[in-house]
Amino acid sequence: MAMDLCTPRPTPVFYDQFESPLSTKREKLKRTPARNAVSMPRLAKTCPAMGRLRSRLSELRTRRPVFITFDGAKDNVLSQSRFYDPASSDTFFDQCFTVIRKLGEGSFGEVFCVRSKDDSNYYAIKRTIEPYRSLNDRGLKRREVEKLQTVGKHPNLVHFIRAWEEQGLLYIQTELCERSLDQLVADSPTYTVPEEVLWRYFHDLLQAVNYLHSRDLIHVDIKPANIFVTRSGVCQLGDFGLMMDLNKDKMANADEGDSKYLAFEVLNGKPSKPSDIFSLGISILELASGLFLPSNGVGWEMLRNHNIPPEFLRGLSEELVSIITAMMDPDPEARPTASELLKHPRFRMLHLEKEVYLLALGVE
Repeated sequence: MAMDLCTPRPTPVFYDQFESPLSTKREKLKRTPARNAVSMPRLAKTCPAMGRLRSRLSELRTRRPVFITFDGAKDNVLSQSRFYDPASSDTFFDQCFTVIRKLGEGSFGEVFCVRSKDDSNYYAIKRTIEPYRSLNDRGLKRREVEKLQTVGKHPNLVHFIRAWEEQGLLYIQTELCERSLDQLVADSPTYTVPEEVLWRYFHDLLQAVNYLHSRDLIHVDIKPANIFVTRSGVCQLGDFGLMMDLNKDKMANADEGDSKYLAFEVLNGKPSKPSDIFSLGISILELASGLFLPSNGVGWEMLRNHNIPPEFLRGLSEELVSIITAMMDPDPEARPTASELLKHPRFRMLHLEKEVYLLALGVE
């Protein structure tokens, strides 16, 4: 199929006498000397005079929890938990949950595995590290909650429970997943997922993406770190912080996702449904082959020009390679949609197997 790309392709590079810029994760680690992980000290931020700070942010740093909703519903804080005592100086988080362990931390905040004192179930709660700096900062952070409420419920999307703000911090509660796919492959000696298992994950993720795209939502940041596996082995797509609504959001203000998984056209244009398909395709390639994905340079361009060295595809079925390469087509218009991919015989068979399994369990 002839492709008329707006952006000229880079000049071909040949590697007969030179080392390929691509490698597997295992090879990359062999060549990289082991170093002890050193936590970098956080930079202290200059703080304005306390008087001005209090007057500017006092209304944001509410003492009592305020639950966040964008659907017009009113939420009674006291009805949320029988363990909450408004007279206590402890936060709603500390009163109503038992922290089991910290799952992660980044610039976005901290994520905890918690147990609810009300229903004894386990959840994940993300809490921002720093209080709101301004009304604008508050609005930006609350956008993620609005997006989570927009998504709705789907078995292959991480389920949003609720969100609240207290003392200037934002809390987001979701269902707890076992682990992310990048954590799962990190425990594998080959840094891969067996193909038989990967097909099931692939099917789950296509259903998630198809659901989002049917609602004109694009995820923008599909990658193994944002894909989670439940205890029952179901794959779920999560982290909707960059998600965009094609009918509401201004594409000019779109944030780019992780460059390792980014489609080439996003650099010169805007995120789209085809760019989501590319991100999922290159994620499946990484999980299947153990390929170390570069974030820029010649290797990055090779992967975006259908130049995947055959040694990284060795051992993979032709069926899987064919689907991956179609999803990574340099021409966005040539990439299959999630709906079209789900009609592939392999995914139709997996869908039928899942229906039979659920029927046997008595689940409609």
